[in-house]
Amino acid sequence: YRQIIVNSYRHVILTSLETMDKIMGAVTQTDAWLGIQSSDPEIQLSEKKYNQVMKKIGAYVSPDLAEELSEAVSGCINALERPAILYGISLVDTVRAVASNPTALSKFMMKRTGRDAE
Repeated sequence: YRQIIVNSYRHVILTSLETMDKIMGAVTQTDAWLGIQSSDPEIQLSEKKYNQVMKKIGAYVSPDLAEELSEAVSGCINALERPAILYGISLVDTVRAVASNPTALSKFMMKRTGRDAE
């Protein structure tokens, strides 16, 4: 019986992870997200600098190595993207939880500063 519960739990977790993977893939492919990537000034500046550096590197390395470097950088960016989005979602959950109980936050802040609220 215990093994059935463990297997069910694993199935739920795996299914949840697969679902979240699909959601994250969809989030990063929306027109809104792609629009941000194509119009955000900080992203544009970073891409410009990246392209300048890649052009300079091209004079010293083979095209295959330059492509490998470009793919590695893209991989790093993609690896950062999903955790950053999930972290943002978790922050929203935290803010929502605290906002739903402002008295608890006041009590916490008073206790932290030595002004205990009973």
